[in-house]
Amino acid sequence: MSPRGFSWSAAAAALLLALAACRAPVAGPGEAECPVCRCEGDLACLVVRVEADTPRTTLAGVTYHFCSDACRARFEADPQAFLPR
Repeated sequence: MSPRGFSWSAAAAALLLALAACRAPVAGPGEAECPVCRCEGDLACLVVRVEADTPRTTLAGVTYHFCSDACRARFEADPQAFLPR
């Protein structure tokens, strides 16, 4: 039995949108996507303008850019959690 006002279909839809966001690139030239925000479906800071002071890290020869140092630290702690499968 579901709590009043809770919709399993809404929860499932939110989960599917978050999973799809983990795979769908949207950045343009001079921009990158924060892989942490992409996987969490945080559209507010998903696209990052790449500048000299943009937080970044390199893993297996690929450079990843982030919206914040906090997102960079979360990625570095567990990169596989944020990479497309």
